[in-house]
Amino acid sequence: LVPFSPDYKTMLLLRFAFGVGGALVVTLMGPIVMQLFPREKLPMINGINNVAVNCGIVAAFQLVPGLHESYSWRSILVAAGCLSLALSVLWFFFGSDAATTGKKETASFMEVAGRKETWLIAMAFTGPLALYLALNSTLPDHFRVCFGLDAKAASTLTSLFNLVGIPTAIFSGWITGRLGLRRPLIICAGILMPICSLGLCFAPSQTVRLACAIGLGISLFLYVAPLFTIPMELPGSNPAFVARLNGIVFSGAYLLSGLSPMIVGYFFDRTGSYSLGLAFFCLSSCLLGLGGWFLP
Repeated sequence: LVPFSPDYKTMLLLRFAFGVGGALVVTLMGPIVMQLFPREKLPMINGINNVAVNCGIVAAFQLVPGLHESYSWRSILVAAGCLSLALSVLWFFFGSDAATTGKKETASFMEVAGRKETWLIAMAFTGPLALYLALNSTLPDHFRVCFGLDAKAASTLTSLFNLVGIPTAIFSGWITGRLGLRRPLIICAGILMPICSLGLCFAPSQTVRLACAIGLGISLFLYVAPLFTIPMELPGSNPAFVARLNGIVFSGAYLLSGLSPMIVGYFFDRTGSYSLGLAFFCLSSCLLGLGGWFLP
């Protein structure tokens, strides 16, 4: 419905509703996985679920520039919305649900909020998410302004780190299950991420930018399976606990990270360059490594 907004306020209201739908999906994903799959498969399933996000983003960056040559932006957005609606209908008819048990599992908000792991995961997730949103919203234009790349070349380079994330997320789920370790993968990703993101944004060589895009794609998705498997394995964890924890983590992380494109845009308005804003969020992505260091 967004393409048919009669005014800016209506568009914002519809965008808010869009966010509510996304929040429901990401909050309930963890409990659904816990109820449908045995513990030893949790890392791999978490990795596969994150591949789905990458596939959508890569498809958008690859297809939209070409589609825009023949179709209006309104038609493209309506088609994407219809695809989402069709998948929702398919899930309604064919999606699985866990069998209910006699024991009702609960977790109070204060119980979850009182766990230090909740806030460490939120901090660890906020750094990469803020960087991810800043890059996906402004990087193509940054490449155009800073390096003179055309729209197609800029979108291709931007989609590269999303594309690399697809095999990385699956590998992350596999290696997390095989090693039985969580923190080393999170910390390694937290070290690699600021280095590669700075290289992608500011390296003068196209070859270096390509290499950094690959490294960034690895770091952006290496940590996801271990980070979001940890809540499922904490002492006393159950689907209700994970749902509450995901709600706190995603609400806090998106509240802060959602500001990153606006902050980058603010600095662009003041300086005529995206560099300062992007550099800030490249560096702040090290919060992932810091959070991983203190997690169990």
